[in-house]
Amino acid sequence: MLTASDFDSTKQPDVCPVATIGRNNQADAHSATAQSVISTMVKAKVPMTSTLAVYEPFVANRPTKEPRVLNAMAPAVRDDYLKLRNEIDSTGSGPVAAEGLKGAMAFERAFVEAGGLLGSGCDPTGLGGALAGFGDERNYELFIEAGFTPAQAIQIMSANGARILGVQQKLGTVQKGKLADLVILKGDLTADPTVIQHPTVVFKDGIGYDSAKLIESIQGRVGID
Repeated sequence: MLTASDFDSTKQPDVCPVATIGRNNQADAHSATAQSVISTMVKAKVPMTSTLAVYEPFVANRPTKEPRVLNAMAPAVRDDYLKLRNEIDSTGSGPVAAEGLKGAMAFERAFVEAGGLLGSGCDPTGLGGALAGFGDERNYELFIEAGFTPAQAIQIMSANGARILGVQQKLGTVQKGKLADLVILKGDLTADPTVIQHPTVVFKDGIGYDSAKLIESIQGRVGID
């Protein structure tokens, strides 16, 4: 919703508006426009990918300085990121307002409640892509904050993604005959969403990888071309 020109009140026919995010901070997730967009997408079977974790760093005073993420960044990248974060937090104002993020969360819930197929992801390139693993984890916590249940959040992040990509017969759910892509976490994810930050083993194609060693291997490297 934050970047959809449908919600930009200044949009003119056949003209691509600029600075849409700033204006969409005030968009109402339950407005007639929102309901029209959702209805059109659902009827046409158009899925949507949530990227809440991509927008959160542009909101003032949000928990966006997670140590694992900062330690993974190359020193110069980390310095630039923290400078930007400090500017946003000290002024209390960023490109995305707190109400804008909350509105995006509400829009996603309304989309799902209307029967829409919602997936989850991060930017595929640049810093967002390099830190996609951490971003995907943060998306889970943001889904819980948005009001989704743990089961709904996991489905959005796994089964729904497979359906959107058309590979649900091969992966996306824990079933006999499917590719064994699994994550083992330390703790009860249904009781505490931050448990998503504590993977112990990641299985890819049936092979288990030590999460701690994987994280250690990227320390100070993210952002280096």
